[in-house]
Amino acid sequence: MKRTILLFAHVCVAFFLNAQVTKTVNVTAGGLFSALTSVELSTVTNLTVSGTLDARDFKTMRDNMPVLADIDLSSVTIAVYNGTEGTGGTNAIDYPANGIPQYSFFSPATFIAKTSLKAFTFPTSITGIGKYAFRSCTGLLSITIPSSVTTLEEYAFRGCNNITSLNFASPSSLNSIGNFAFELCSKIGSLDIPASVTTIGRNAFSNCTGLTGLTFASPSLLTSIGNNAFNECRNLTSVEIPASVSALGQGAFQNCGGLTSLLFSTPSALTTINSSTFSGCTKLASINIPSTVSSIGSSAFYNCSKLVSIDIPTSVTSLGEEAFRGCIGLTAVNFSTPSALTTIGYNAFNGCNKLASVTIPGSVTTIQDNAFLNCTGLTTLIFSTPSSLSTIGYYAFNNCSKLTSVTIPASVTTIGEQAFGNCSGLSNVIFSTPSSITSIGRGAFVYCTGLTSVTIPTSVTTIERSVFFGCSGLISVTIPASVTSIGRDVFYNCSGLLSITTQKPVPVDLSSSSNVFYGVNKVNCKLYVPYQAKTLYAASNQWMDFSTITEMPGFKLSETAFNLASDEGSAVSVNITSDVTWTASSSQGWLSASPSSGSGSDTITLTAQANPLLVARIANITISATGLAPQTITVTQAGAPKVMDIEAGGLFSALTALELSTITRLVLTGTIDARDFKTMRDNMPMLTDLDISGSTIAAFTGLGGTNLNAGSYSYPENAIPDYAFYYSGTGTIKTSLKTALLPSSLISIGHNAFYNCNVLTSVTIPSSVNSIGNGAFAQCSSLKSMTIPSSLTSIGQSVFYGCSGLTSVSIPSSVTTIGNWAFYNCTGLTSVILPESVTTIGNEAFYYCINLASVNIPSSVISIGTGAFSMCSGLETITAEKLTPVDLTSSPFVFYNVNKTTCTLKVPFQVGTLYAAANQWNEFTKRTELPGFKLSATALTLNAENGSNALITISSDVDWLASSNQDWLTVSPATGNSLNEVQFTAQANLSVETRV
Repeated sequence: MKRTILLFAHVCVAFFLNAQVTKTVNVTAGGLFSALTSVELSTVTNLTVSGTLDARDFKTMRDNMPVLADIDLSSVTIAVYNGTEGTGGTNAIDYPANGIPQYSFFSPATFIAKTSLKAFTFPTSITGIGKYAFRSCTGLLSITIPSSVTTLEEYAFRGCNNITSLNFASPSSLNSIGNFAFELCSKIGSLDIPASVTTIGRNAFSNCTGLTGLTFASPSLLTSIGNNAFNECRNLTSVEIPASVSALGQGAFQNCGGLTSLLFSTPSALTTINSSTFSGCTKLASINIPSTVSSIGSSAFYNCSKLVSIDIPTSVTSLGEEAFRGCIGLTAVNFSTPSALTTIGYNAFNGCNKLASVTIPGSVTTIQDNAFLNCTGLTTLIFSTPSSLSTIGYYAFNNCSKLTSVTIPASVTTIGEQAFGNCSGLSNVIFSTPSSITSIGRGAFVYCTGLTSVTIPTSVTTIERSVFFGCSGLISVTIPASVTSIGRDVFYNCSGLLSITTQKPVPVDLSSSSNVFYGVNKVNCKLYVPYQAKTLYAASNQWMDFSTITEMPGFKLSETAFNLASDEGSAVSVNITSDVTWTASSSQGWLSASPSSGSGSDTITLTAQANPLLVARIANITISATGLAPQTITVTQAGAPKVMDIEAGGLFSALTALELSTITRLVLTGTIDARDFKTMRDNMPMLTDLDISGSTIAAFTGLGGTNLNAGSYSYPENAIPDYAFYYSGTGTIKTSLKTALLPSSLISIGHNAFYNCNVLTSVTIPSSVNSIGNGAFAQCSSLKSMTIPSSLTSIGQSVFYGCSGLTSVSIPSSVTTIGNWAFYNCTGLTSVILPESVTTIGNEAFYYCINLASVNIPSSVISIGTGAFSMCSGLETITAEKLTPVDLTSSPFVFYNVNKTTCTLKVPFQVGTLYAAANQWNEFTKRTELPGFKLSATALTLNAENGSNALITISSDVDWLASSNQDWLTVSPATGNSLNEVQFTAQANLSVETRV
């Protein structure tokens, strides 16, 4: 009996689960839940509603009616609602009128969708469908969007993977389809986008894998198709993009593997084909890119393996990286003329192995790395003329193994690493002239085994490593005189080389570039070198390995650059050594060469007319000989000096704007002050040579001087003002100033006066100067030597800081103090002799003078500052003349990083033990005593009697001589060496006065 009842119960349950329960109800907004009984809520499958609904009622249908399958809201009006009881969650949300609420049938709390829902009839009055409204409603089979709908928000039907029919009622008002709106609706078979739609959001139909037909109703208003909008619609076969579309997003049709036909309606508004837009469309055979497109993005047609040909319109300016990479069926790329294309991107045509011919437009400036890498079918490469190409990137044409010839445009400045590497069929490389190329990149022609000869352009300065590595077919190569650097392995295994011609008179130094000619038969291969250069090559690293070094006929110039004064008849002579007939011609009428021709060695005199200009001018003398590269002598004639007599503060107003901007040489007489120095510093950018030796510097107080950070400031007379040629406020420096002649009345040079005048080569400090301010010549790295006047008693802080070009300095015996950092980082100094007057050497005074080999510290020095000779790693000898070592206990690091094992410390005779025990001095392991002598006493007292005498002991390792400055005192013996006793004997003192 129990079994029968249980079976009956199961049958009843099954009946109710499959039965359709229909309910028709008229409600007011928010009243659906109360209008239905609890049984109806749990059993109704088909619901027809009239009246007014709001978001609360949609929540009831979603959360309280578990078997609801068919909803008809055609007679419903949707009311506005603001509150916490709607579909969007527990926060107060505004739900607009006439809109299917957000999250209508997809819970934001549980992420559970209304999977029971199979059919839904929209109200005829709705204008919008909210975000996530039907997301993942996998039971839905068909949807018709009413004509009143204007907006379809993001994720509205995402994941409704059983929808087979999607219709937009006509006439549609829809203008936007939101992001991800129909993503993963994998059974939609065809789609007709209404003409009213202006925007299709990103991923709107991505992964609609069942989509086979896509049409856009006309006349379409569509302007934007978003990123990945139709991505992975693998069965889509044809698309015609409306003419109105101006933006086609990244990956819009990516991986539409079934797409065979793609058309752009004309006249198109499209300006950009974005990244990956058609990437992976493996059946796409052709495409008409609109003439309005200016940019083709990265990977735009990546792996479109059936694409046979492509026409790039004249409007395209850039072709992005990997744009056509992997288009293995591509046989032709046509760039329409006149082209606006400037850049062919990284990997743009990588692996297009059927591409046979390419003509690069003249507008292209850059071919980026790997652009045509592995285009193994490429036989013809043409660069249109005139070409603007400047850069051929790394591996740009690498492994284009069938390429036979290439002519590099004259505009190219750089050929990147392995740009033509492994082009084994390449037999001919021509560099158009006049070439602009300065560097041939590493391995640029590596393993171009078919290459037979190369003439490197005269513009090239650098041949990087392995450029012709493995070019076994190379027979001859010409290296121009312009080359200054050749990398390692450049001609490695160029086993077929028979001749190398180098036009450089002085061999390129190969000591840091190993194996440059490894594998070249140096017995069979002849090295041809310039006239009179054989001896140099025969003695130079790796060049000397060639058995046959032959000098070519030619000529040699003693100098190739000269500077002339501005005066009439300024002349210079250059020696020409020659075994050929030559001619000399001038590029300017103001410079003549005499003789202008010859047939052997001679002296050519170059004579200039007076330069009437205030600016320097340049002329070239070209020496030519038949069959030889011409050589050029460059002559720079100084501009005429501007000579002026001015009153203090009047320089700026005395010059025109043109003069201020062009004067190179200036001679001033009269009176000047700090305002005039400011004019020279800030308003005369070309000033190179300044002569104020005939002027007087007046005092000035006020604004407008050189010290702009101080406001009103007092500048003393007869002084180069502080910051005369350096503006500390902006860090502006006088980079043009080369020479300065200063007034003989000058007393002082102000702080930072010439700071960082880094081309200043000559300045003479008058003997009247008694003060030089801190940093006065700091960072004047072109100063070679400096004579300090005897009127100076101290060298202030940082005066010559960073004068790296300073090789010698003469310090007068008047100087007692060398200030902190005085010669800091003077890396060119090799030796320093300090006069006996110096008592103080400041902190880090000679810090990092790394080429300082010797220094002499006089006996007068009583103080040496912290780090005074720190980092002087080149020191070989230090001579300390003081009998008692200077105490360094309060001055750490005096000799830091001086090699105390190899540097010799020389000290006075018989005081080595004192230095061996003294702080820091004792760190030197090589100490030697200077030759000399030592007295047991330096003062004696004798009585007045005749014959009164006293003895001292002289310890010595040199011959010595003793003499008296008074007749009444005799010395015996008067000469000696080694250890001697010396007697001093006096005659009677008849005076009551003590005598000395």
